[in-house]
Amino acid sequence: MPVRTSEVSTHHVLAGESRQALLAVLREQARALDAGEAGAAVGLHRNTARFHLDMLVKAGFVIRQMEQRTFPGRPRV
Repeated sequence: MPVRTSEVSTHHVLAGESRQALLAVLREQARALDAGEAGAAVGLHRNTARFHLDMLVKAGFVIRQMEQRTFPGRPRV
């Protein structure tokens, strides 16, 4: 039986130790974390964490939300 593309990509996303660690941290928290916070929790630089979080978002494991702000500045993701 052929393997579906979604199964292959899901396996690929979960095969990385960094992505597994990030997913575990996000599941343990009672609040949303930005890339810097999530990365610090698992020992990754913010940009590296952002890369892995993007993969988790694309695979449907994580939801990305923009911070709701009432003051000027770029909202956190």
